[in-house]
Amino acid sequence: MNALGTLFYTEIMDYNQAAEWFKKASEKGCTRALNNLGVCYEQGHGVPKDDDQAFALYKEAADKGYHEAMKNLGSLYFQNARATKNEAMFSESAKWFRKLQMLDPDSATPYFYLGQMHENGCGAARDMKSAFQYYRRAAKLDHVEALVKCGDFIYSGRGVTTFGREKIESSK
Repeated sequence: MNALGTLFYTEIMDYNQAAEWFKKASEKGCTRALNNLGVCYEQGHGVPKDDDQAFALYKEAADKGYHEAMKNLGSLYFQNARATKNEAMFSESAKWFRKLQMLDPDSATPYFYLGQMHENGCGAARDMKSAFQYYRRAAKLDHVEALVKCGDFIYSGRGVTTFGREKIESSK
């Protein structure tokens, strides 16, 4: 059922049918379908756009150990935290990305988001060295935005070591 929903979503682009198949599969306990239905709610594809419903579906799938749902849940928390300046949401986002980082160390997304959190002091201590290390790990996993961030950090000297001595971070 989830595969049929995926076919309708990605190939045929009939989001109404996709959402229906994802609902049926999620009622049968398919964690991938829960996540996919969450994407439908987050994007407003085949169902009314509803971040609360997307949160609930991602959370249910994430709690069952589905990695993609952990990534989506962490990302949604991060987006909402940034929009509302809500530190508790940043902390929740960081929690999910740290968990995903441990479970799936080859996923670049958690490293990139954790880098952003350390760079900006949102959901994690502001620490340029840690931010750079997270960006560097994501870049090694071919995360394009992380590659750009690493270049920026190296160019500006933030969070990097030069000739064995740490550059002093300005308090800007």
